[in-house]
Amino acid sequence: MATKASVFVQNAAILRELDARVRSTAKDPAAHEEACTEFHGRYDQLAFPGGLNRGMARLESCDAETVALAVDFLDADPRFFRSGYIKETILRRLKHAPLTNHQKLVLCRLVVRSVDGGGRREFHGYARLAGALALDEVTPAMNTRLSSRHPEVQRRAAEVLHVLRSRRRGAK
Repeated sequence: MATKASVFVQNAAILRELDARVRSTAKDPAAHEEACTEFHGRYDQLAFPGGLNRGMARLESCDAETVALAVDFLDADPRFFRSGYIKETILRRLKHAPLTNHQKLVLCRLVVRSVDGGGRREFHGYARLAGALALDEVTPAMNTRLSSRHPEVQRRAAEVLHVLRSRRRGAK
């Protein structure tokens, strides 16, 4: 049986192939139309298990099964056309969802990964989510990264710490 992570990776690979086909057929109108039809026809089901639109609606209502699937999706970190936007949406919605301790720990690890891993578009979502996690593990990890050799890692760590400090001030 395939793991959730492998399903995310396999689906992302299919979406990248479909997207490449759309781009490669741009000069052939008939082939391009066919490629676009296939891409758009399959996107919703491949982008998120059970369907992207359905999944995002269920996530908005804090459905526990979909919350778990969303955390797994972020952990697998699939990359395909518009996946950064999907991750941003998931991160926004997870801020308001009830999370298990295990899910909070996974998300804490992903916040750290986003600081270390580069300035992708979903980083700001991870930084804002860090404030909602309220875990003591995030602050020491960010303080360590303030002395990184990489200025961008330092900048991202400082941003997460700023969010954490702002949340603490707001909670008083």
